[in-house]
Formats: sequence, structure tokens, C-alpha cells
Amino acid sequence: MFQENHIYYMARRLAMHNRQPAWLFQLGIDFVSLLCLVSLLARVSLVGIAPPLAADAHAGAVFLLALLLYGVSLDVVATLGVAAFMLVARALLGPSYGQAQLGPALGLWLPLLLLIGLNLPALIRAMRVPFSSDGWLLRLLKALHNVALGSIYSVALLLLNGGYRPELKAKLQAEARRQRFRRERLHWRNWGHTAECRPQVAFLPETLADLTEIMTEARASQRRVRVVATGHSWPALSVTNDILVITHRLDKVTVDLRDPQRPLLIAEAGATNQQMNAVLAQHGLTLPFNVVLESVRIGGLVATGSHGSGWDMPTLSDLVEAIEIVNAAGELICYRAETHGPQVMNAVRVSLGLFGLIYRVHLRVQPNYRVHQCDVRLPLAVMRQQIAALVPTHEALDLYYWPYQEVVTVRMWDRTDAPSNAAPTRNTWQRRLSHSAFAVFHAWEHVIMRTWPKTVPAIAAFNYRWFPHHNRVTDVVEAVHWRDAIEMLRVSCVEFAFQLDADLATFQQAWQDALDVIDDFAAQGRYPFNMTLNARFIKSSDCLLAPALGPGHVCYIEILSSAETPHWQEFASAIALRWMKLPGARPHWAKEWEFIPGIEAFIGRAYAVQLKQFHTILEALGVDPERRFSNALLDRVIFGHAAVAPAQTRPSDVAVAQAVPFSLESI
Repeated sequence: MFQENHIYYMARRLAMHNRQPAWLFQLGIDFVSLLCLVSLLARVSLVGIAPPLAADAHAGAVFLLALLLYGVSLDVVATLGVAAFMLVARALLGPSYGQAQLGPALGLWLPLLLLIGLNLPALIRAMRVPFSSDGWLLRLLKALHNVALGSIYSVALLLLNGGYRPELKAKLQAEARRQRFRRERLHWRNWGHTAECRPQVAFLPETLADLTEIMTEARASQRRVRVVATGHSWPALSVTNDILVITHRLDKVTVDLRDPQRPLLIAEAGATNQQMNAVLAQHGLTLPFNVVLESVRIGGLVATGSHGSGWDMPTLSDLVEAIEIVNAAGELICYRAETHGPQVMNAVRVSLGLFGLIYRVHLRVQPNYRVHQCDVRLPLAVMRQQIAALVPTHEALDLYYWPYQEVVTVRMWDRTDAPSNAAPTRNTWQRRLSHSAFAVFHAWEHVIMRTWPKTVPAIAAFNYRWFPHHNRVTDVVEAVHWRDAIEMLRVSCVEFAFQLDADLATFQQAWQDALDVIDDFAAQGRYPFNMTLNARFIKSSDCLLAPALGPGHVCYIEILSSAETPHWQEFASAIALRWMKLPGARPHWAKEWEFIPGIEAFIGRAYAVQLKQFHTILEALGVDPERRFSNALLDRVIFGHAAVAPAQTRPSDVAVAQAVPFSLESI
């Protein structure tokens, strides 16, 4: 039993590190932590009647003896190494391990603070295991177990890495992989707490072979499979009670420079924006546009048709040159326009995961460039008058409106060859500290606004005064990723895309609809809108299921409030029902829409032609005839409409479809 317990905990220590840790450095931390533990216990007397903080080595000696006896069941050599170190420490530092000259209070608190400081990162990491199936108390106890036994574990791991006991090393690596790769009885919940599930089994793959293994099990057990990235999407797109695939460790990023005129970023599905940006920066490259958040992962961004900002910039999915997917048979298929045709590519680029498990995406990138970013405050009425002229004349233009204000921030940027005049702000300690402080402060603001709604206008006015405004020349990546503090706050968000006309009349109506509903609720003494109303303008998309599909240009408008704001769903539904009457309106797949009355039927009408074409492509290619990659929500929204009910496809049709690229005329 002891041997199995040690195997589990040593393997857990390995599993906590996705990459090989610096064990020598870890050993130093563990030895000092052990000294602190023993010195703390050395202040406790076990014999006679003595003051509570009397310097007495009995408790420390008993703890050390128990620790060594426990460690012997794992490995004698590693345990003897720790014992030798402690004997030397005792000889050098004395019976109380260096506390003889310290007062009782300092002798207690100094090692305690040192112990916490050394191990706090590891404790936090252990407590924040992504998607753990253990409760927080059990995670804490396991983390404390690792701290107590850490010195023995680290000595053993150093020996194993040097070739000692290869059979034990093999057992540890197998158990570590099992702990990393497979989770049972897991309770998964998305970031917004709007969707959750309890899959029978969850997998965290690290390699292509892992994806194949997952599909082998799915076929053998006749279970459905859904994939989740960071979980920043609000709807139940990833919910399943069968098999859930979590892509956090599938995160390798490379750059393909074989064609200097057409560089490509090759990113595994679980790579974050931050990881991709770091690799691109090393090569002087950048994505031409992106979403604001850096913690989100490319597989989810592409599969849902996520977008950035830019008058001539489409969605991230439109940048996909190729996409590698493991299908229901466990085979890796690389979809390219050259081999599968443009219509198939436009179906697979925004597929909501229905083609299979995304392994890697190949994205078109370009040399890094600078932009002149200028943020200006305009009266709301002036913005409405000038917006039609402003939008087409700037590379990117965003609008940010705070509740019940008479002004709006217009954020614009354009390419420039001017030298940068602003220091980088991303990934700096100052920014992390300021954003952490902002998140704590804003969280308390939201408590106040939810508890006393009539404070919303005053707090919104205060927040707007502190909203960062820039007039700077900086790299485009700095201009895009300016608002990562929002990742620290749970928010509610509804967003729709609208086809734009020449005078932006559709935008004007959608914006006015939102303002009217905001005012209607305020007149009733209700203030469910407490964050921002945003608008971004982009080029339309070619992807079949992209909300931005269509000719010309598209406007995305989103409205945000803090999570759990009273009356939010009623308020957001009132706006959405008005928006659904506008030309080309479609909800953003990744934002909230499930609670909107009639939304599933609306999606069926809004995507009627595209859904039929999407179905035809799926069937002609023989992609997932058993709908193994769907779930209850997608069964209704994608497969449940009569106009797109699957039809029987002849084998000859499949052969023709694979040989001849699709066209709109052939569907």
C-alpha cells in the first residue's frame, strides 16, 4: 500500500509539470522546506510541562523519524540521502535547527513565512489543477503531502533521471501520463458558469497519438466526443456526458518559413494567443488581427468564427490555410483548399467541432507592423453623425459606451512607419499587478451595483473617467491585446453580427435598439447593464457558418454586464429580439444566446442555405455519419431543422464529391 501511495504521489508531482522541471533547483527548495518544517515542530515540547513555544527538539525528531520510515517504503537510497542531509543540518545548526538564538515568536514565524514563500507557487498550482475531479480540501491535503515528502521525492527523481532503478522510473512515467491524460468523475464548468457537465471520462491529450487513442475508445464504447479549450464560450457547445477532450496540453507552436512570401503559423488546438504571439515575435511576424484576450486557445477561436477588428480584416477562421483533424475513424485528415476545394474549406474552418478533433491549424501571418492608435472621446450624438465617414477611413475602429453616459470612446488605429513611442505593456509585472488590482476593485464595484442597482450610473461614470485612452505608435499586437483584465472577471455577454449597408443604417438601428432597451429598463428602476456596449467593424467572412458570412462588411455589437446581474437575461433578450429583426443578423456562436426566446428557430432561418450546404458537405465526405462529435445543443441547432434534415447519400455521390470541389451552384 505504501509503495502504491508513493508511486501515485511521485507521479502526481511529475504530472503537475507539463515540462521537465529543474529537479536540482526543486531539491534545494524541498530541503529548505524540510528544515523549516522540522524547526517549526522543534518549538513544540512533547515531554514534561513546558511553555508552548519552548525550544525542544523532540517533536522535530519524531516527525523526521516518521518521515524517514515512511520514505523507506519508497526507496532506501533516497531516504538515506535525506537523513544524511538532516544529520549534517542538525550538527551545523544545533538541536533546534538554527533557532537557538531566536526569540520564541521570531523562531516560529520566520520559518513559517519562509516555508509559505518557498512553496506558495506549488501550492497554488496544486490547488488550481485545471478541471480537477477532487474537491478543494482534498487538493490542499495532496499539496501539503507533496511539501512534507518533497525532499525524498526530489532525491528519488534525481536518481531516476541518472539511470537509477529504470523499472521504477517507467512505472512513474506511466502513472504520471495516466494522471495527466485521463480524468474520471470530473465536473466541468465553463468560465462564465453558464454551462457544465459531468462526462464519464475526460482526456487531456498531449500528442496526435493521444487523439487517436481517444477516438479508439470512443468507437469501442459508442460514446460521443466534445472538445473544450479554455471554456470562454458561454453556450453549451462543449457539454457532454460521454467523453470530453480538454486541449490545454496540446499547445505546441511553430512557424513555417519555407515560403518567405507566405509565412504560416502552425499551432496545436490548445495553444493560447499568448503562446502564439510569443513565437511570432521571435520571427518578426504577427497575426494581422486577433481577439482581445490572450488566454483563449486557437482551436476554439477558429471553430466558432471568432473575430478581431479591422475594416478589411475578416474572422480568424478565414486566416486558416490548412487544418488537421482526427476524424471519427481515428484518421488524421489535413484539409486544404488545394485538395478539398474552397467550399469544403469554408465548411471546416467554422465547424463547431463537427468534423472531428482539431489537431493543428495553419494560419496565414505577416511581418510585424506598427500602428498609430488614437482613442478619442466624442459626444454620443456626434459619433452617430460621423460614424459612417469614420469607419471606412481607418484600418480599425471600435466603439466603447458606458451605461447612461453622453459620451463614447472611439478607438482607431492605422498602419504607420513611424517609430514606436510607447513602451510595451503586455506581459509586464506592472500591468499584471494593475490589472489584478483592477479586477479586485471592479469585483467589489459589481457587488455594489448588483445589490444597489441605482448606483450603476454613478459608478459607470467613475469607471469611464479611468478608462485607458491612448495616443501612441506601437506594435499592432499591443494595440489588439489591451484589455486582458476582463479575463479576471466573470461577465455576461450577448453579441450579434449585422450586414452593413453604405450609410451604416443597420448599425445605427442596432445601436439605437440597445440604447432604447437600456433606457426602458432604467425608467422601471432596473439597471441590468453595468459594463460596456461595444461595436467593431470587419470585412465579411467566406466561412459557411460564420456569423459574418455575406458580401461587403459586417458590424459586431456586444453588450456586457457582470455575471449574475439581476434581470440580465430578460434585458439581453429584449435587445436580441430587436436585433433579430435586422438584415443579416446572426448571434456570435461563442457568446450567450441559448436563453433568447426563439433563438434556435431563428438560427435555422438565418443559416438555412448555409446549413443545408454544410450538411451536404458532411454527408458527401462521409464525415461522422453517427454524429459522434455532436451534442444535445448541436443536435437541435445544426441537425434539428427540417430544411436541413440529413438525406441518404449514394456512394457514387461521395466519390464525386471528393473528386470535385464544391460550388454554391452544385448545392
